[in-house]
Amino acid sequence: MIRGDQNRLFAAYQNSAFKAAKCVDPDFTIAGVNATIRDTNWAKNLMLQGAKNSCDIVELHLYSSAWNGFPGDRVSRGVKEALGTADWGKPIWNTECQGCASGNCDRPLEPQIGLLYHSIPWVNKFDYNADADRQMRFIISNLANGMKRIYLYSARMGRFQMCIMQPAPVLALEQTDGFPSPQLVAHSALARRIDGRIFREVFEVAPNIWCYLFESQEGTTAVVIPRRFTKSVTIPCALKKVSASDLYGNPLPLPLQSGNTLRYIEASVNAQTMKRALQKNR
Repeated sequence: MIRGDQNRLFAAYQNSAFKAAKCVDPDFTIAGVNATIRDTNWAKNLMLQGAKNSCDIVELHLYSSAWNGFPGDRVSRGVKEALGTADWGKPIWNTECQGCASGNCDRPLEPQIGLLYHSIPWVNKFDYNADADRQMRFIISNLANGMKRIYLYSARMGRFQMCIMQPAPVLALEQTDGFPSPQLVAHSALARRIDGRIFREVFEVAPNIWCYLFESQEGTTAVVIPRRFTKSVTIPCALKKVSASDLYGNPLPLPLQSGNTLRYIEASVNAQTMKRALQKNR
């Protein structure tokens, strides 16, 4: 346990650990700093202690139970609060996090049972669509705010028999019975559409509906995210060869209806061409 001048001692311990690890293998990747929003001065003071020079990666822990997916959302604010405005000059990883209804800032009202109805002795009222939607919004916002890696944190507390009947406050991609939840399907759909693509920009494609563009040489994925309680509108796209899909990767007809959950539009064009095609009829 670090006592006394915690920032100075932490920076010294981190520096010692960094040097020792690099002596064993110079190719080791060492993460440090461990910023959180619980102490908004922690990272700033470590910067003053030179901690950025004794790590390869700057890590933070950032949870959110909010409906993210727009500029200035909880993730955007949290990254700034945790890391400050200084240029760390290192990749940023969110090494402990999640953003669904079971985040540590909120406890879901119902056990996260997903699709099960007949094998549980109570009426399943858990909104697994909202649960999956929140998690994907969180991931997209993390990527848009500079995260190079995102490690979702999941744990089922207590005895299994009790946990399956009670909401779990720290759970991601799985149900309280340990089986994959619909979140995992949504995560797979997201990964297939943006993995290997670089975040380019976010813009408002319609009032209170935001579009995040991810681009690679093969094309662009537009992630369409409506603010909560926003009325569904038509999102025209002027491209001829284009496809759309829902939160779980199921195909959707065009023109796209924004709906109330995250959706995707994909085409083999660059990000600027996609943006112009989505803004043409505004």
